[in-house]
Amino acid sequence: MAVPDEISSIADGLIRSEGEADFGELFLDDVRAEIRDFHFDLRTLGSGPVPCARRADETLAPIALNGNDWRRVPGHRFYDDTVFVEPGTAQTHFRNGLTKFIWSRVLSNGDVGDRRMTLQMPSLSLSWSVWKTTSVAGFKVDVTASSNLRIHVSPTFRRNWRYFGSPTTPVHGVLVGGIYEFGADGGPYGSITPDRGTFDIPYGTVSPALTL
Repeated sequence: MAVPDEISSIADGLIRSEGEADFGELFLDDVRAEIRDFHFDLRTLGSGPVPCARRADETLAPIALNGNDWRRVPGHRFYDDTVFVEPGTAQTHFRNGLTKFIWSRVLSNGDVGDRRMTLQMPSLSLSWSVWKTTSVAGFKVDVTASSNLRIHVSPTFRRNWRYFGSPTTPVHGVLVGGIYEFGADGGPYGSITPDRGTFDIPYGTVSPALTL
């Protein structure tokens, strides 16, 4: 499905303003944080290569560095699917992934399935001070994988893992609409190992089955 120009304009506006642009009632606080952090990583690296995760479909997702310059950390290890690209290439893939993610979120607002629930999320003003809560459409998600693993989740436009739940299987949680990837650690996995799939929540599935 083609992404409407309006959604592309939202993504471009957010990127240009480093997350400061306002788009009304659409919940984007998590997206704003990723944009700000991505720009911070770019400034940290300067003109240096940007580490990105390469997916099965050949798209790239910049890897969150948390403000650290990996070139200055002896022995820093990346995942096997990591490639290093010029900043402009990383920005292009970030923008393309972000646009698809926002389009998925916009569509999810109209979903009325039995997995939908209303979340009360703290809404941040553009000065990043909490000033109210916002009602957001969330979706009950269950993730299956091998037994006794811890599951982590990341938006697909930037690999930035956060804990989802444990132990498998399945793990139950709630996500706001968007396109996500999952990874796991524990058991045979000494560090977070990404699954090869990407999952459009809720339209693709609300029950991701991992190959880990």
